[in-house]
Amino acid sequence: VDRLAGRDREQLLRFDKSRIHGWGVFAEEAINAGDLIIEYRGELIGNAVADKREAEYEKAKLDDYMFRIDAYTVCDATILGNVARYINASCTPNCYTKIITAGENKRIVIYAQRDIQRGEELCYDYKFAHEHDPTKRIPCNCGAPKCRGYMN
Repeated sequence: VDRLAGRDREQLLRFDKSRIHGWGVFAEEAINAGDLIIEYRGELIGNAVADKREAEYEKAKLDDYMFRIDAYTVCDATILGNVARYINASCTPNCYTKIITAGENKRIVIYAQRDIQRGEELCYDYKFAHEHDPTKRIPCNCGAPKCRGYMN
């Protein structure tokens, strides 16, 4: 686990119960549009390990916090992650993610899409692949006026 040293504002975020789903992350100070908020940190693994861990987490009834970086790499924040893993999905997000390269590794960085007020819950669009089979869709609980109703 590595991080973009001194670049994020993790200490200015609050982990608390979410109105969207389970736990969430909230701004403890106003954040300007375009500001780097936090890096999504975890263990960088390949597809085979990610598939194996997903099955293990499912068997153990653990929520997994895996974020796909590219066709070959996944960031697994389930065990070795930071508070960014608790940022919920929304159909009208106030944040966005960007994959950057720092040193030799690709990183996931979360930025403010618009100005965010103190106390506001952070959220971004998870951008899951569209699922045509309604029985496999993951419900969205964001509560936005134009909520799509599902995350995939």
